[in-house]
Amino acid sequence: MEQKPLTKFNTFSIVAVAILWLYEVAAIAGALGPMSVAFPDADMLQIQMVMVSPFISIFVFSIISGGILARKFDKKSILIVGLILYGITGFLPAFATDISTILVLRVLTGVGAGLIVPLSNTIVSQHFTGIKRERLLGANMSTANIGNVVANIGVAALLIFGWQTAFYSFAFVFIILVLVIIGVPKSPPYKESDEEKDASPKEARAKLPGIIIWLALLNAFVFCVFGFIPTNMSVFLMTNDIVPVWAIGMVMCFAAVAAIIGGFLFPEFKKVFGRYLVLFSFICGIAGFFVLVNAYSVPLIILGEVLVGLGVQGLIPPFVFEMTALKTTMGQRDFAYGVVNSAIYIGSFMGAFLQSFIRMITKTEAATDMFYAGGVIMVGAAVVTLVIIIATRNRSKSIENAA
Repeated sequence: MEQKPLTKFNTFSIVAVAILWLYEVAAIAGALGPMSVAFPDADMLQIQMVMVSPFISIFVFSIISGGILARKFDKKSILIVGLILYGITGFLPAFATDISTILVLRVLTGVGAGLIVPLSNTIVSQHFTGIKRERLLGANMSTANIGNVVANIGVAALLIFGWQTAFYSFAFVFIILVLVIIGVPKSPPYKESDEEKDASPKEARAKLPGIIIWLALLNAFVFCVFGFIPTNMSVFLMTNDIVPVWAIGMVMCFAAVAAIIGGFLFPEFKKVFGRYLVLFSFICGIAGFFVLVNAYSVPLIILGEVLVGLGVQGLIPPFVFEMTALKTTMGQRDFAYGVVNSAIYIGSFMGAFLQSFIRMITKTEAATDMFYAGGVIMVGAAVVTLVIIIATRNRSKSIENAA
């Protein structure tokens, strides 16, 4: 049976799922400062792990969702099950009385989140092509950052009532569940035509192109480094008494606002910068981190966040998602998106340990030192990117001359 054309509401419902990609991070980020006060026996790594502990289970279940379940079940059904798990387990830590219990429950939250994370991209790629797909993949990342902003402002403003309000906010997941049930179209597993089956052996169709691993590593890297901001900014603002507790989320949201703009304008940035898009993104990140090193006023903090948010989180993930669609067949795409989406969370998870390692070798707990380290790491990434661009250009010239 031929599928009916998708309505604007169908498209909206698909993209709306992405609002939960970063929600489990954003909803908790502003609560880290109050939780460090409520649990004085917990060290900084334990406090940071409250935010990033779901990432390992998200990593595993994103791959399971995209690589196994999406090949056997309708993606809408997987979304519904995942959202139910996400909402229930996200709510439960509000009733915990110690850090250890909270960490266990957060890992369980990652199971539900992992099931849903790759599916909005795979559904977009299943139903759209060309510039429409490019815009919607950028819109997915922007929508994720809209959720970031909503959580940062809305949840953090309620922290005056206690850190538990951050976990109560996971009731929002059930609103998205209703939207999915009503608006997301059925998206059954992709079935290859006889021509596609004859064109290549089964093993070749199942194997992912090597570039997907590099794209996943790029996604992991940028979220690892971007995590230097949300895991430190709340404590930085409270320690230096820059803003009152209720305003922490408002100040922290500007990186996400810049990322929203970058995601929606991704096709335009791609058209302007072309092969230099990733390099431009890293340069923005470098500038932002070094601004934050000496930012003890709200305007400078906002400027630093905007530069990092635009460059690191606004442009690179949509680039990764679009390249994933371009470099895979429909039969490979579900698994490929499971890999590149899950890399977001493994990168964020490793970021906490990278920061702990930096603190150990520098013997400092200062948030500004973490911002400085983020800038230095981004400089290294920019240099490597520039070398790759030059090498690729020289290779292309050599091939043209040989021809």
